[in-house]
Amino acid sequence: MIDADYERLSPQFGPMVKRMQTLKVKKIWQEENKLVVDFGQVITVRIRITATFKKDVDIKIEHSETLDQDGRFFKNIIGRNKDQEDHVIGNGKLATFEPDFTYHGFRYIRITGLEQADIQDLNAIVIFSNMKRTGEISTSNQQINRLLQNIKWSQQGNMLSIPTDCPQRERAGWTGDMQVFAPASTFYYNTENLIRRWLKNVRIDQQKDGEIIDYSPALASFYQSTLDFKGSLSSAGWGDAIIMVPWTLYQRYGHKEILTENYAAMKKWHNYSVKSAAGDKSGINRYIWDTTFHYGDWMLPSMMIGDPNPMKTATATKDVVATAFLAHSADLLAKISNVLGENGDEYTAYANKVKQAFVEKFVKEGRLTSDYQGCYVLALAFDMISDTNTRKKLLSRLVELIHNNHDCLDTGFVSVPYLLDVLVNNGETDLARKVFLKNKCPSWLYEVDHGATTIWESWAGIQPDGKTGTFSFNHYAMGCVLDWFIRKVVGLNEIKPGFKEVEIKPQIKGIVDDFQMKYLSENGLFTIKLLNGKYEFTIPEGCKAIVYLPDSASFLKKYPETKAQNTGIIVKSGTYQWEY
Repeated sequence: MIDADYERLSPQFGPMVKRMQTLKVKKIWQEENKLVVDFGQVITVRIRITATFKKDVDIKIEHSETLDQDGRFFKNIIGRNKDQEDHVIGNGKLATFEPDFTYHGFRYIRITGLEQADIQDLNAIVIFSNMKRTGEISTSNQQINRLLQNIKWSQQGNMLSIPTDCPQRERAGWTGDMQVFAPASTFYYNTENLIRRWLKNVRIDQQKDGEIIDYSPALASFYQSTLDFKGSLSSAGWGDAIIMVPWTLYQRYGHKEILTENYAAMKKWHNYSVKSAAGDKSGINRYIWDTTFHYGDWMLPSMMIGDPNPMKTATATKDVVATAFLAHSADLLAKISNVLGENGDEYTAYANKVKQAFVEKFVKEGRLTSDYQGCYVLALAFDMISDTNTRKKLLSRLVELIHNNHDCLDTGFVSVPYLLDVLVNNGETDLARKVFLKNKCPSWLYEVDHGATTIWESWAGIQPDGKTGTFSFNHYAMGCVLDWFIRKVVGLNEIKPGFKEVEIKPQIKGIVDDFQMKYLSENGLFTIKLLNGKYEFTIPEGCKAIVYLPDSASFLKKYPETKAQNTGIIVKSGTYQWEY
C-alpha cells in the first residue's frame, strides 16, 4: 500500500487505448490434437472466442508471431516473459472469452483442449492508443506498399499506452527504440501527446545524477538486473532520447511546451554525460565517452546473422558511437536553448571539443578505428569531421564497405536512420537507391519477400536458409526508413516547426513509378502525388513552400505568382504541377 495523499494523482493525458479493429480467421488447421489458427497479420491484440468450453478442462491458448521452417506452430519468444498463454477452465456451456487487462503479440494461436466443432466464433481484437490519423501513402510498387504497411502495423502494435519496443516480450518503453523511430512515428498518426506522456515517465525515472535509464516506466527489478548485466542504467543513444525526441516533436508539431517540459531533464542528462565521459581522465580523453558500457551500434547485421551476438556489436562500436552521440546531443541542446531564449554557446563549445577529440582518437589514415558502416554513417551524419578531405575519405570507405557487402546495409540499431540520408546528401544517390531496393539479407525488402507483415527485430529473423529465429517479429525501430521515404522520395520536408513552411524537394528517382501521399500537419493538409510522369503538390492555406525543380524557368512561367529564391522557388498555398 502506498502512503500518499490525493495530491499525487493527475488526470489521464493523451490518447486512450481502445479496440480499434477486428480481424477474422484466415486459416485454421490441426497439428496432432491441437488447433492452429492464422489471422494473416502480426498484431497486438487479444482474441475473442465463443465456444463450448468442456467442463473442468484447462483450455490453453498459446500465441506466436511466426511458424517454423516446416510450417508448424513455433514459439519465437524465449527468455523473459516468454509464455504468451491464456487459460480457460470450462463449465461445459457456451461462453465468450475475451481477456481483460491482457494483450499479446501474435499472428498465430494454438489451442489445446478444444475441437473446431466446439468453436462458434473466433476473432482477433486489435487494440492500440486512439491517436489521430494524419498520414496516408500508397505507391505503384506492391513490395514497397507492403513495407509501408508493415511499418504502420508495427507502430500501432507498439503504441499501446506507451511506446514499446515489442508487444510480446518486454513490452517496455525503451528509450533507444523511441529515439530511432520518433521522426517516422509522426507520419501515420499524431503521436505528440502519447510521447509527451511517456516523456513524463522518463523524467520521473531520471536518476539524481541525471542518468536517463534504458527504459521507462521501469520495473522495480530493472535497477539491480540492469546493473548486474552491464554495470550502468543508461547508454549513449538511448539516454539521448530525452534531448532528441522532444526536438523531433517540436519540429513536427511546433509546440515549444515540449521543449520547456523537458529542458531541465535535458541539461541534467548532458551534465551526467559530460562527467561520465570525463571520469578521472585528462586532456582530449575527457571528451571520449569510453568510461562505461554502451550498446553502441546494437545488433549490427553481420554480427547477428548465423551466430547472433549482440554484445559483440556493442564491444566493437561503443566508444565511437557514444562519443558521436555526446557531440550530437550537445549540438541539439544548443539549438533548443536558443529556441527557448537561453544561451546555448556552452553546449556548442563542448560539442566542438568532443568532435576534435573524436578525430584525434578515432580517425587514422582516412579510416575509423571501428571500421564498420554504422560508425562512418554517424561520423558523417553528426558532422564529427570538419576537414573536407577527411570527410571524403570516410565517405569513400563507407561506400567501399557497402559495395563489399553486396550493396547491402550493415548498419546497427542507432545508425540505420541516417544511412540513406548520408548517401543521398553526399552525392551517392544511386547507391542509396540500390540499398533501399535490395531484397538480399539484410534489407527491408528481404523481410517483405519472406512474408513479413510487421518490422522485425533482427534483419535475419528468418534466415536465408529458411530457419526461423527466436526473435521478435514486431519491433518498429527499423521502420525509421519511412521518414527518409517521405522526405527524399516523396519530397516533403518541414523547414519551420509544425510545417508552417516546407521544402518540396524529391531527390531520388527510380524507387517507384507513381505514388500518392496525404499528410495532415498542424497547419493543414499537404498532398503530393506522382502520376504518369506528372508531379503534383498542394500547399494548405497559410503555409508556404520552397520548391526545388530541375526546370525552374518553365515552372515560373506557368505559375507567374511564384518567385525564385536562390536555387529554389517560393510558392504559397495552392496546387501546382510539373513534368517530373
